[in-house]
Amino acid sequence: PAAATTSPASVAAAAAIATTHTATITLKPILGKGATATAIAPYTLLSVVDQKRLRCKKLRTTYAYDFVTMYELAVQAAWDRAVLSNPKIVAPADEKKVHATELVLSADGSRVEP
Repeated sequence: PAAATTSPASVAAAAAIATTHTATITLKPILGKGATATAIAPYTLLSVVDQKRLRCKKLRTTYAYDFVTMYELAVQAAWDRAVLSNPKIVAPADEKKVHATELVLSADGSRVEP
């Protein structure tokens, strides 16, 4: 199957739809007769990132930006196991054991910038 692409226009259209759709919920009292209350709340759609995550899940793969979090969890688990197995080992004081910086291409594509 061909890969789906997201254009800026379709993202803007989805954002416009997300802000204009509302859901009306009618609440009926359990006891008593008569009155009903209506609550109007915006219907929340998936964010662009969540849409991409869902697409990856359907393809039985992992969204690229989730690898950093999975790596952090694996490193933390390794430190926990090491400390439990050998009391002489002291885990780093920093609660977050992995620090990652996203690198992106410059506008002209000639260099990588943080």
